[in-house]
Amino acid sequence: MTRYQPRKSSKEKTWQEADFRARLQPYLLRLLDSGDDKVVAAAAWVFARRLLKSDAASRELLEHLAARPNLLKQVADNNLGGCLVSMLEAAPLIVANVVRSLLDAVDDDFLDNNSSRHFLTEHLLTVSLRLQEIAAPHQELGAYIFKRMLELNTSEARSITLDLDKRTVNASSYFRPKTRRHYSSSGR
Repeated sequence: MTRYQPRKSSKEKTWQEADFRARLQPYLLRLLDSGDDKVVAAAAWVFARRLLKSDAASRELLEHLAARPNLLKQVADNNLGGCLVSMLEAAPLIVANVVRSLLDAVDDDFLDNNSSRHFLTEHLLTVSLRLQEIAAPHQELGAYIFKRMLELNTSEARSITLDLDKRTVNASSYFRPKTRRHYSSSGR
């Protein structure tokens, strides 16, 4: 008995080829800019299978999204979040700019626990924390992203903050500095 194994679609196979991505890139960018919700959703299939590679075409696509916050809000979902995390090592500054652009363009309800984008916040938080582990300019971007997530009142950012607060309170009770008593010379 053989198991059913889904086949890769032809668009998925061809998108993985660097030469094809380079030729398709201008068309994909134009489709994303079309303004038609159905066309944008169809063009955003590149995020659905985490098909971004650490090449110039993928970096250009992310830069294109970062420069267009309204488009970014349309395609922002869990799949995009996964792509951002996967591209973080190859292009940390570009990924940080995409996340910053998205968070600056949204309101409090965008990442609500009841929205379809709730799982996107986990990816954005991962980006924020990983950026803070990298050197100088990335650390500030990671801190900004985390601060913005707190401002948007995301449950993930609040949870981490509460955990840190608990650790700080507990840690301060364990490490009390010893103080010396000072006796006055007139009393003894």
